Amino acid sequence: MAKMRSLIIVLAFVLLALGGSAAAQDKSAPRPGPTTRDIAERVNALIAPTLNYGVTPAMKAFPGAVSISEETYAPFAEEILGNLADNGFRNIIVLNGHAGNNETAYIQAVAPDHIHPERYKRELASPNPPAGAYYAVPVTSTIGLYEKGQGHPTFDSAQAKEYFRKVNDRVAALILDTIKKWDSAGVFKN
Repeated sequence: MAKMRSLIIVLAFVLLALGGSAAAQDKSAPRPGPTTRDIAERVNALIAPTLNYGVTPAMKAFPGAVSISEETYAPFAEEILGNLADNGFRNIIVLNGHAGNNETAYIQAVAPDHIHPERYKRELASPNPPAGAYYAVPVTSTIGLYEKGQGHPTFDSAQAKEYFRKVNDRVAALILDTIKKWDSAGVFKN
């Protein structure tokens, strides 16, 4: 425990990747995903055990998908955050979100064996409904387009790796900027 406390003092913050996010994308393993590992290394943070499930009811029709209700998930996540604080972490970064319009490219960069271009047909992708519109649940396809005709996967490995790097650059820069602001406000202390 003394060694853990010294790590907390040196690193001063922890990353928690919440399920359904690019940060926790490898839901088959009880370890942090490549995004979390890459960003933690860049910003010198410990990684809390990943919460590999999320609130994703629109995906429930797909084999193996699990969705947790908001009523269950929120207090569970809050308790995890509270326990991290009880263990001495005062600055906790929660990573959540998807890789945007190019999620297939992002996954191709971190888990190429999960991508099967031979199964892809352009007609399998569906544009996301506009805000406030009614839509089918579960979603009608596994590839959502932000606008009709835009965002179809290219399956270009080099492009996927570059996209992964650029997304992680932006997230790491945001975290470092947040820490800088915490330092300026006297909140974050090494």
